[in-house]
Amino acid sequence: MTTALSAVVRPRPVDDPALRLLVLHHAVGSRLARTRRVPHFPDDADGCLVETPGRDPMSTMPVPGNATDLGAQLLTACVLCWTRHSSCWGVTEIRAKGATG
Repeated sequence: MTTALSAVVRPRPVDDPALRLLVLHHAVGSRLARTRRVPHFPDDADGCLVETPGRDPMSTMPVPGNATDLGAQLLTACVLCWTRHSSCWGVTEIRAKGATG
């Protein structure tokens, strides 16, 4: 059964990490784009790659019909593995209204 926790892939699990880093990919990407970075994390950092519905291993989970439901699904996945020493990293671009380039 595919669950929200299935959305989190840990290529190199660390049992008692100093830091658990939840890594989100960009809109049309997948966790595979971030997998190659995990070997460069410190040995005591647990890289948790968050995958979106419709992509392996989430291919059997229904794709939400709107962004709000997608956000709730991903938030649930992140909260399930969040610890006191967690951080989130994703690809984001913010521009001022009317900005170009």
